[in-house]
Formats: sequence, structure tokens, C-alpha cells
Amino acid sequence: MNNIKPSKIIEEISNIKTGEKYINDKEWKNKGISPDDIRKDVTVIMPSLDLLGKTK
Repeated sequence: MNNIKPSKIIEEISNIKTGEKYINDKEWKNKGISPDDIRKDVTVIMPSLDLLGKTK
């Protein structure tokens, strides 16, 4: 079975209450922000698939 790997994974971390964006988990943890106030959005971009089979 072929495994298809994502082309790109984009993770955006932000504060629900203030809208402030963070680069990584370490940044908001160092500021003492509660995990309940953190929102993580993950976008996975997959390569396009060839849906038409090749004929001989």
C-alpha cells in the first residue's frame, strides 16, 4: 500500500480571548497562559491525486 505524505502542514496557535498569535507552544507556556485559552488550527495540504487511470 502506498503512503501519501502531506506536501505541507501549517499549524497556527492563537489565544482565544485576545487573538494574539504564537510561533510555538513554548512561547505561550512561557507567558503563563492557560491551555484552555489556546486555539490550535492545523491545515494539512496534500499533493494532488491522479484520479484518471492510465490506459495502454
